[in-house]
Amino acid sequence: MDLNYKTISVCKFYRQIKTEMNAHSDVIVPDTCPDISRILSVNAVCDVTDTSIRKDKVIFSGNVKYNILYSGDTDSSKICTIEHVLPFSHQADLPGMEEGYDSCVSCLVSKTVFDVKNSRKLSVGAMIDFILQIQHKGESDVLCDCEEIKNTPYKSKDYEYDSMIGCEDINFEIEDTITFASCSGEYSVLDINVRLDISDIKAVNSKAVIKGQADIELLYSDGDEISTYNTETGFTEVADMEKLTSDCRIVSHFEVADVTYNPQKSDSDSGLELKVKVRGYICAFEHNLFNAVSDIYSPDYLYDKQCEKLCVSTLSETFKTQDTVKDAVDISDSDSVISKIYHMNYFNRRGDSLLEDGMLKLSGNLESVIIYADEENRLCRAFKSTPYKFEFPCDIHNDDYYIMSDVCCINSGYIMGSQSEIQIRTVMRAEATVVSMKNHSIVTGFSIDMNSPISKDDQPSIVVFYPDSSSDLWEIAKKYNTTCEEIESVNSLDHASRLSYDKPLLIPKRKK
Repeated sequence: MDLNYKTISVCKFYRQIKTEMNAHSDVIVPDTCPDISRILSVNAVCDVTDTSIRKDKVIFSGNVKYNILYSGDTDSSKICTIEHVLPFSHQADLPGMEEGYDSCVSCLVSKTVFDVKNSRKLSVGAMIDFILQIQHKGESDVLCDCEEIKNTPYKSKDYEYDSMIGCEDINFEIEDTITFASCSGEYSVLDINVRLDISDIKAVNSKAVIKGQADIELLYSDGDEISTYNTETGFTEVADMEKLTSDCRIVSHFEVADVTYNPQKSDSDSGLELKVKVRGYICAFEHNLFNAVSDIYSPDYLYDKQCEKLCVSTLSETFKTQDTVKDAVDISDSDSVISKIYHMNYFNRRGDSLLEDGMLKLSGNLESVIIYADEENRLCRAFKSTPYKFEFPCDIHNDDYYIMSDVCCINSGYIMGSQSEIQIRTVMRAEATVVSMKNHSIVTGFSIDMNSPISKDDQPSIVVFYPDSSSDLWEIAKKYNTTCEEIESVNSLDHASRLSYDKPLLIPKRKK
């Protein structure tokens, strides 16, 4: 019997894996800088330059770039800076990983710590969260609905699934020249914070068009003055992605991996040439439909059937929202008051992503560090950890699922509420898609031995069967080597009618 088989390509394995690393390093104060009096802030960005998958593990390598702000022992009103680059290599044990799996990675510095050893030495550390998208494509031959098996009892089904057709690391640079107020003398850059707001990603002719803006906060000194400057830079980036079409679903994440600059100064104003390295990933999914035979048997002859458990994945709608997280930093228990606010760094410590009580919940903490001057113009720091939570109604009950989520900070601000309070606000954007995975039994092979009829001499001509709540007409027909149609005919059942649990079925013996 020549049967109709179809080869389908399904992503047999893909997951979003989260892991974290602590990157610690000792830092020596350069000879040109004063001794440490007080650490004000430790900012850091992480750039992953290589990711490799081995048997049961994945290895990340790259650089963590620290910018350390402190006040020196000679003048507590001035901010001193130290830049420090730490190469790293991190191995995460992930059972089930195999060489050849495709992957892309994003990373996020979620926390920094420091410890002053002495006036010329300190230890810094960064908590780095890695999110790894892994996929492995496979092919399966499935038996399709066809004329050759019309006289053989079988059932088929249409299966819908979302297949990941591409998951690629995306790297690009945002370049801009920033011009700010005229400076009276030589100025120096103390710190630069850059937050990304990706407003749109569209698929056009196998390319991903990425649009957004960078929110830039510059902290600089001009002689004895410490100043801040805020601006925004819009950008459009085009990335090649094979097989990407306008019908694809896109899931993405981007973050700042590095910031470099070249100061410029003219007679009238000051500025700098800024380069922001952006890295992240884009996962593209396409919706597919295939028909396959889910079960088949022969009531008259011996047969051989092969089945395979095929994992079919489907994506929920993408949940999106934007909200402003507000909090207040109270320093009333300190021995100083707030005279002026200079700068704020913050880190997003992402927490759980889970389905619970019909809700999709994303949570985490924002950790804010604020630099301010007290009434004697001494530089001080204030810290506040603010929990956040986003919730979406989500009616998904499948036990096997994972959540592709992204919570990012796109803007921030602060004002002095009083001499003992700083009011902070952070605009956050949350997106999430739930990937549900179900295993289906698919017929991948079937053959009939026409020379081996099933013996029926010892079977009665009629079997009386008493169905219960678990009875299924298909399974009853298979058990007694007959067909659903014959049982329906003898019992005067309509094809669409359900079995009556208080009425026995007559199961006929098939004739040779």
